[in-house]
Amino acid sequence: MYGNGEAIGHDYGQSGNRLNNGSNAYAYVANSNRMDARKGITLSRDAAGNHTSNGLGQTYAWDGHGHLSQFSLNGVQKATYFYNYQHQRTHKTQERLHRAGDNGLPL
Repeated sequence: MYGNGEAIGHDYGQSGNRLNNGSNAYAYVANSNRMDARKGITLSRDAAGNHTSNGLGQTYAWDGHGHLSQFSLNGVQKATYFYNYQHQRTHKTQERLHRAGDNGLPL
């Protein structure tokens, strides 16, 4: 239910994948649980099946182990992710925001 009291309805297919939520329709890669499209947005994937872009300027890079390594928006790198030998994410770096007219120090 939304904060305004409006009910949210979801429809699910036989495999348990969400087909829609009342306003957005979802499509999946055949014989998988991988979302392929949402509300007319087609998701691009690499040869390993990793989601690489969504057509809205968001791109994703993956390392050789299938870990998300970078996220970019409109060609500008926004985050980088790092993992240890046990494939656990250890930390991430993010683009810092600055106020217009400030001294350039991160917020």
